Amino acid sequence: MSKFSSTTFGKISGKHGTAVASTREGKSILRVYTPPSNPNTDAQQSQRIKFGLVAVSLNPLRNIIYYGFGGTNGYSQAYSLALRNAITGTYPAFSINYAKVMLSSGSLPQSPSVNVTKGAGTDVTVEWDVSVWTNGSPDDLVHICFLNDSTKAVVYSQAQVIRSAGQSAIVLPAVWAGAVIHCWIFFASPGSQKCSVSQYIGTVAL
Repeated sequence: MSKFSSTTFGKISGKHGTAVASTREGKSILRVYTPPSNPNTDAQQSQRIKFGLVAVSLNPLRNIIYYGFGGTNGYSQAYSLALRNAITGTYPAFSINYAKVMLSSGSLPQSPSVNVTKGAGTDVTVEWDVSVWTNGSPDDLVHICFLNDSTKAVVYSQAQVIRSAGQSAIVLPAVWAGAVIHCWIFFASPGSQKCSVSQYIGTVAL
C-alpha cells in the first residue's frame, strides 16, 4: 500500500510497481524492489529444523533451566548454547547431544566426579565427590535431573540433600522401566540462587 502526504509527492512509503519507497531522515527514498529469496533453501530448512529440535528438547527442562540460569531470561541463554553446541548429525537427520545441554550456569564449583548406578527396579543412586573448592560449601544444595529419552518426561530432585552427603538414592517412576534415562547434577548455595555449571552424568538404562 502506498501513502502520499504533499501536494506533489511529499513523503512516500510502500511498494510502487517495481520500486519501494520509504522515508529516512525526512527524505523520501525510492529503490528497486527485490523479491525475497527462496525461503526453502536447504540452509534455511536446516536452520528451522535445528530451532525446532532444540525447542522440543529443552521444553521439558524449562522450569529447571529457569532456576539454574537465574530467571526466565536464562532460558534464552541455555537455548542459544544448545543450538550452538548440542546439535549433531547432518541435514535433515539432526539429533540432540544431551551431554552438551546445560541446565545451570554459575560460579559455584562442580564435583570432581559424579556417577549414577541402577539398583532394584527403577531405583537409582547418584554419587559425587564431596571435595569443596573455592566458593563452594559442604552445605551447597544438590539438584539432580532425570530425563526419559523416549517420553521426554522429567523427574527433578530439587535440594533434597546437601553436597557433603555424597550420594542420593532416588526412586524413578515404575513406568520408566526399560527406558534410557539422561542424568544431570548441579549445586546451589542455600539461601541464594548462585549455582554451579550443570554436569551431565550420563545415561542409565532402567
